[in-house]
Amino acid sequence: MHDSLYGPDIIGSAYMEMLSGRSSKWNYNAQYFTPWPVALMMAKMQVADRDIEQEFHAQVRKVVNENPVLQALAFACGMGDQTPEGNGQALRFFIERAWPLIQPKLRPITVQDCCVGSGIMLLAFAACHPLWLSQIGFIQYYGQDIDALCVEMTRLNMRLYGITPVKLEPITSEAMTQRVIESEELKPKFEEAIAAQANGDKEKFVEAAQTSKQARFEQGALFEIR
Repeated sequence: MHDSLYGPDIIGSAYMEMLSGRSSKWNYNAQYFTPWPVALMMAKMQVADRDIEQEFHAQVRKVVNENPVLQALAFACGMGDQTPEGNGQALRFFIERAWPLIQPKLRPITVQDCCVGSGIMLLAFAACHPLWLSQIGFIQYYGQDIDALCVEMTRLNMRLYGITPVKLEPITSEAMTQRVIESEELKPKFEEAIAAQANGDKEKFVEAAQTSKQARFEQGALFEIR
């Protein structure tokens, strides 16, 4: 099933078809994701005149120029491809041998959607650039959603196009609570707020909760990328 309004968002289109109210059996769970033309427009506005492919080539050249081993490989493989029997084999050899040395030194482009839905905004960003930049991990994708099913839809949606997101996670109340409990900075205030609530001390509870909330935003722990 293909819905042109949602472009490459195959999983999101199928999900909405089933849960958008056309089927009364499940319409209490209905969700509507951003239409593809809108998502693509927003991605292009974000990118503007930035040429990420050129940024990739510039970074690779810089890494090669700073490494004599890579320079020697590049020179040898370049000479090899000048021969009639080269047929691109030297280039493939260079990529296979050099890429493990180059990749750790590159500064990737990171893209994050904190309300990821079906992943259509991430797919729109990927559509603005050559797909191989996403497939090799130079463009890295992160996402969160309060709906764990949406997180899995995004993961599947992106893998259909050969893209493996770096990190996708559901942000549920349980996950938020666990993040607070695991934080050395927030744990004391969290426990203070729980104790105040249990004792019926509303004023103390509000004060402790607000302090904990402020610290969380300052720390950025909820959407921290690790």
